[in-house]
Amino acid sequence: MNAMSPDKIVWHDLRRYVSPLVPDRFGFMTPEENARVERIRQNRLLFRGRHREYFVGESRTQFPVATLMVDGKERGVYVPYNLLGLITRKGADLLFGEHPSITSEDPAVAAAAEAVDRRSNLRRVLFDAAVTCAWAAEAYLEVITGNDRGAYVTTPAVDEIFPVGDIGPDGQHAEYRRYATTNVGTAESPIVLLLTTTYRAGEIARELWQLDRAGKRSLPLDLKSWPKFADVTPLPVEKTNLPHNTIVWVPNELVEGEAVGEYELSAIELQDLVNAKQSQLARVLAIHANPRMFFPTGSVDGDGNVRASAEAFFGDTKDAKPEYIEMAGNPQAAMTDRDFAVASLCVSCEWTPELLGIKNDATAESGRKMRLSASSPLAKIERRTAYWQPALQRVMALAACCELGRPIADDAVGVEIRDGLPEDEHDTAEIIATLRSAGAVSLRRALRMLGLDDAAIEDELDELKTETAAATPDVLLGEPAALPPEGDNPAPEADAA
Repeated sequence: MNAMSPDKIVWHDLRRYVSPLVPDRFGFMTPEENARVERIRQNRLLFRGRHREYFVGESRTQFPVATLMVDGKERGVYVPYNLLGLITRKGADLLFGEHPSITSEDPAVAAAAEAVDRRSNLRRVLFDAAVTCAWAAEAYLEVITGNDRGAYVTTPAVDEIFPVGDIGPDGQHAEYRRYATTNVGTAESPIVLLLTTTYRAGEIARELWQLDRAGKRSLPLDLKSWPKFADVTPLPVEKTNLPHNTIVWVPNELVEGEAVGEYELSAIELQDLVNAKQSQLARVLAIHANPRMFFPTGSVDGDGNVRASAEAFFGDTKDAKPEYIEMAGNPQAAMTDRDFAVASLCVSCEWTPELLGIKNDATAESGRKMRLSASSPLAKIERRTAYWQPALQRVMALAACCELGRPIADDAVGVEIRDGLPEDEHDTAEIIATLRSAGAVSLRRALRMLGLDDAAIEDELDELKTETAAATPDVLLGEPAALPPEGDNPAPEADAA
C-alpha cells in the first residue's frame, strides 16, 4: 500500500443518466458505471445547493419561473431553499455527533486503534464519509500506509471507485475498481492515460493504458509512464498481507440489494416544490415592497413624466389622486403554502423541523420531549448504524493489523456509534431521584447514569463520604462515655432517721 493519490477524473461533461441503450460517455467505463457517475453528479449539485443549475438550467423543474424587472432587465426569480443539504448534514451529525467508542480487550490492539484514530483525525473522516454516503447513496473507507509507515483511515472520492460484482455475505463486494486519468500531452494534442487500480482481498493490482479519441483503452503501458510514479513505481500486483480488502464499502441503505440515498425521486420533487414556493413568495414580497403606482392624467407634464419632488397633485375629481396599485394576493397564504411544502419534504425524508432548526416558534423543549419528537429520525439513524458499525469495525481491525503487523479478527475491535444528542440534566435528575427513592438503583449506578467513568465515580463516592461525615454532629460520631468503675462513686448518704 502507498499514500500516493492519483489525479481525479472530472465528470462534469455528463448531462443525463446513461442507460445501456445510450453510447458510453466515457469509453473505458461500462454503461452502468457511466449511469452511476451521472447520478452522483446530479446529487452533488443538489447537495451543494446548485439548484438553479439542476432544476432550471437542466430543465428539470415542474414549475414556471416567474420574472421581475430589475434595473430595466427581466430576471427570473428563483430562490433555492436547500433542505436536502441540511438534512444530509444533520444525518451525519446524529451518526457521529459524538466520537464513536472504539475498544478492544487486547491492550495492543486498543493502543493501535487509538493511534490510528488520533493520526487519521478519525471523527472528521467519518463525518465527511457520512455526508457523502447520504447524498451519493454510498461511501468508501480506505486503509493506507503513510510515508511515516503508520496506518491511516481515509475516505476516497465516491465517483472514482466502482464496486465489481454482487454483494457478498459479509456486506462487501469482492473487488473494487478505481479509475484515474491524466493528460501527458497538450491541450491541442492530448495524450490521455488511464490508471486502473483493482482492490482485492490481500492484493492491489494496477494497469496503465493509453486512451484513443473515443476514450477506449488502446495501448497498454508500463506503470513508469504514469507521472506520479516517476520516482517510486509500485508493482503491477502489490501484496497487502491483509485478510480483507483495503477498501470498505458503506451503503446508506439497501433496498432489494441496491444502495439508496436521501435524494430519491420523491425527495427531489418535493425539493423542487419547496424551491418553487420559496421563489413565488419572494416574488410576491418583492412586488409588495415596490408596488406599481397610479397617477391621474392631470399630474403629468407634457412629456408624460411626474416630478419626484412634487408635493401637490391636481385632478378633475377628488378621486383622481396618486395611489399604489396593490396586489390582491395574500402573502400569509403563500407562507402557509410554503410551510406545508417544507413539512411534506421533512415527512418524506423522515425528519422533524425541530432537529433541522427550522421550527416556527422559539419555545424551548426538554430533552425528553425532543427525543420523543425525534423518534422517527433516530430510528432512521439506527438503520444507518446497522451498516456503519460493521464497516467501521472492519476498517479499524485492518488499520490495527497494519500497525501491529499481525492478523486481527474483526470482532477483536468493539465499536459503538453514539448520536451525540445532549441529555437534559433536569430529566436525568428526575429519573435518578425517582429510582433512588424507590430503592431501584444504587448510588454507584446513579453516578454511572450521569455519564461518569469508573475513576470519576470513585472520586465522587469519596467526596460524598467526606461531605456526609462533615455534616454529621460530633456527638453522633463519638464513642459513648464509659461508666466509672465501681467504688469510685460516693455512697449515697443515709436518710436521716
